[in-house]
Amino acid sequence: MFFDLGINVSSASNMHGCLLMAKKLGYSTIAVNHHTSITERGLEVPEIREFAAQNHVDPCIYFTESVNPKIVEYPNIINRLTVTVNSLTKITTLKNDSLDKFDLLAARPMNNKCFEYCCRDAAIDMIDLDLTQKLPVRLGFHDINVAISRGVSFSVSYGDAMISMDEKMMFLSQLSSLITFTRGRNIIFCSGADAPRLIRDHTSLRNLLDVVGLPFTKARRCFTSNCLIALENAVNRRSVGGAVSITQAK
Repeated sequence: MFFDLGINVSSASNMHGCLLMAKKLGYSTIAVNHHTSITERGLEVPEIREFAAQNHVDPCIYFTESVNPKIVEYPNIINRLTVTVNSLTKITTLKNDSLDKFDLLAARPMNNKCFEYCCRDAAIDMIDLDLTQKLPVRLGFHDINVAISRGVSFSVSYGDAMISMDEKMMFLSQLSSLITFTRGRNIIFCSGADAPRLIRDHTSLRNLLDVVGLPFTKARRCFTSNCLIALENAVNRRSVGGAVSITQAK
């Protein structure tokens, strides 16, 4: 099973196109990624946009010959929330019960203190890192090892790296650093796509990860078993106590 745990919500037609492309490329499960931040008023929880398993879609969407233009079948769809956090005084709102409607909860820390908290204490499933820009946080072995021991994954999106050569070079450089600090563990590779052209198949992703020295077995885990483990840990987090976590074998 192949997973893409980060397709971004945009226009309805783009989302339909992304879902069709994901299905065509062999993805069995995708996560629709909703974004929000913690403001002075607190955490603003977005509404979940529903996409039925089978849909009549707009005729303007591009179809291949193998796709019926009237009724299409989507991959299994789950919902992810990514929260940008830049203050420790507000980060405790991530324990809000209203977030339980999302299958996955990710945090994007914008400074070192928030990154440390996300690694050590935050009740989250993933730490989201934008590797196409200079990271606002300092990666460290201790914090990352603590996060991995807690079952927290590191989510990176390759879609924006496909737009320009400068962003691609920055992405590959910082991805190489992340692989060094994690030793290839608990990395989740997402498209971050808001358009179908940004989604790549699993062979292309393995080749991309091979460029930065991640072995075949660990590269495949980034969009297969690592994703499944993150989903299982998310179920445990939402359960009473949330004390059990599943970690990947070395």
